[in-house]
Amino acid sequence: MRLSLRTKLLLYIIVATILIFAPSIGYLGLINKDDYYSIGKKDIDSVAKRYSIEIEKKIDNYFSTIRALASVNSTLSEYSNFKKQDLVLGNYKKVLNNNTKIDGIWDSWEFSRENINGKIEGKRRSYSAERIGTKIRTNIEIKDLTNAYQGIAKSPYNESVMEPYLYSFTGREKDKCLVTSLSVKFFKESKRVGIVGIDIKLSNIQNLLNSIDYGYGGSVEMLSSNARYLSSVNESLIGSSSNLSDSVYDIIKTKNIYSHIVAVNNIEYYKVYSKVVIARTNDFWILVFNVPKEQLQYKAVKNIQLTFIIGALGLLLLGVFIVFITVPLTAPIHRITKNLKIMAKGELENVKKQKTNRKDELGEMTEAMNLVGESLKEKTLFAEQIGSGKLDADINLLSSNDTLGKALISMRDNLKKAKELELDFKKEDEKRQWATKGYAFFAELLRKNNENLKELSNEIVKNLVKYVGANQAGIFIQDTDEENYLDLVAAYAYERKKYINNRVEKGIGLVGTCYIETQKIYLTDIPKDYITITSGLGDANPTSLLLVPLKNEDDVIGVLERASFNHFDDYQIEFIEKLASTIAATILTVQNNQKTQYLLEQTNQQAEEMRSQEEEMRQNMEELIATQEESERKSSQAQELTSALNKSNFVVHCNVDGVVSFVSDSYLKFLSINASVIVGRKYVDMLNISDSNLIEYNSLWHKAIEGEVSKIVSSVKINDNEHKLYQTFMPFKNEDELVEKVIILINDFNIFKEL
Repeated sequence: MRLSLRTKLLLYIIVATILIFAPSIGYLGLINKDDYYSIGKKDIDSVAKRYSIEIEKKIDNYFSTIRALASVNSTLSEYSNFKKQDLVLGNYKKVLNNNTKIDGIWDSWEFSRENINGKIEGKRRSYSAERIGTKIRTNIEIKDLTNAYQGIAKSPYNESVMEPYLYSFTGREKDKCLVTSLSVKFFKESKRVGIVGIDIKLSNIQNLLNSIDYGYGGSVEMLSSNARYLSSVNESLIGSSSNLSDSVYDIIKTKNIYSHIVAVNNIEYYKVYSKVVIARTNDFWILVFNVPKEQLQYKAVKNIQLTFIIGALGLLLLGVFIVFITVPLTAPIHRITKNLKIMAKGELENVKKQKTNRKDELGEMTEAMNLVGESLKEKTLFAEQIGSGKLDADINLLSSNDTLGKALISMRDNLKKAKELELDFKKEDEKRQWATKGYAFFAELLRKNNENLKELSNEIVKNLVKYVGANQAGIFIQDTDEENYLDLVAAYAYERKKYINNRVEKGIGLVGTCYIETQKIYLTDIPKDYITITSGLGDANPTSLLLVPLKNEDDVIGVLERASFNHFDDYQIEFIEKLASTIAATILTVQNNQKTQYLLEQTNQQAEEMRSQEEEMRQNMEELIATQEESERKSSQAQELTSALNKSNFVVHCNVDGVVSFVSDSYLKFLSINASVIVGRKYVDMLNISDSNLIEYNSLWHKAIEGEVSKIVSSVKINDNEHKLYQTFMPFKNEDELVEKVIILINDFNIFKEL
């Protein structure tokens, strides 16, 4: 029968110890009993410190997960609540599926809103995901900024841990359990956006402590930073305050470990308190080992027995058998040690595979070392491939418990996910940049073509087709003479048959329906013969059709129609809808300008007629008498027109910076305010202008201070009353031909329409 190396060594040691050195080693062990007792206490201290570090690492792993969630949440702060909730809750579900030790994930996104009393108050929107059995439940709530939340939010530390509290993940009273929460703040451009945290049942901490086996008996407990029980063999104590004295607490707070002998129910215990630092918080937990002194002494006796073995082995090595034992054993051990040292230095390329014919433990050690070396080389190559961007690389696991291999595979998978997220973010950013560029482009186009409605409409459809990648487009505007019809005022790439039918009745067909319902219509199943797209290859029905109402506030003035062989994406439809309101406002401005021009031409024509009549009066007094009555009638009409213009005409003076210096009494009376409300303020601040129209207003203002007359339709909101105004910006120059101020002629839009 083949004897293993362990069996041979034991036989040699036992025989030599019993025959020669057992009595002397026993004597030495007995006189050093106290030393062994001290060694036992140090051993317990070492175990306590080691498990404290292990627990710190586990807690830090939890915080690593929370920090990753906080980092992701900070990048999602600019998203709308609708998009944000899907991304955030999706991330929380993934984390809970991959981390069974975490029972719940929650967050708080801070925002402000106006309450029913008109005051601004702080609120927070909370997304949460909780594990209930094998299922994960999500929830969204609006909460107040409670004192407890403010305490965490205003803490100088970005990370925190809460004291134990009762909580039910199912919402049922009978399912309440003690829970602690770990949380991390997240920021956007150095401004706190909110807090994200996880919930951990204290039973998980108890399971962790139950796994500690240090060989001395007794019990292990965990206390919070406020000396409350987080874990105890006596479950009734969990969550309650411990009897830890203030003096011992202060020592633990300043030191990492403290121990002493305590008598409990006439039994002496050796207590060890080890400080567990909680990540980057200012809090800490206390790991408590309670070891009966009697058990510790028993361990000392066991150490005496160990002394027998160690002493006998040391003495045996000095004996005659040392040569026969060490030579065949130390040679392979030396080779193994040499390779292990090379591995420890990280010089894997210098590790050489060792050959062995041994069938004992040394042979197994050699094979294991060779396997480890090859595995480390393979994992190093895998890491290099991952580092160079080859995320499809793979490795073979040594076993189902190959921790390093699994960690590397997890790293690869996380890098893949991060890359996918980066691509998604890049696509969203490209869409935003496309829309922003489009808004700027069309704002400039509308500014330059605001004199002629026909030219403006043609430029809009031509450029819109090109920008969104459509094939055809047209603009239908309400007929000013017949209000029940819409006229096709501009078209791009329409076939002749479609262009001839340039009038649509409201409520009839897709265009008329879109106008009446004031909602967009998007079709991918186009009615047959509704419209065809003509190209060099012939005629074909489009794949998609989009109709968007041209709305200015609540007024619909027309419909914008686009057809394409391709489908419109959601962001393109959203862009066209927002652009439609700007187009509608510009078209209204052009129409009002044309009406104003028409009124001015009428006034000039009447004045010319009056001058002609005055000339005739000077030439022939008799004809003057005969025509006096007719002249008075025409003069009365002109006066009525002038009076109507004066009634709807207000005056505001501004300097070149837009600050109001004068307001006419008629304008103040119209707004029902004092001059002090407007004078000294920027005129644009009192206007109710949307973001898209603000660009147009700034452009018009710059034209005015450069000496050009400009016109705009906008609204002003004073004392909760909103007035729609037609405004003309007229520059006033000094003797040096420099614009000194801008005079704004303002007309009530409703009165102007009546005129």
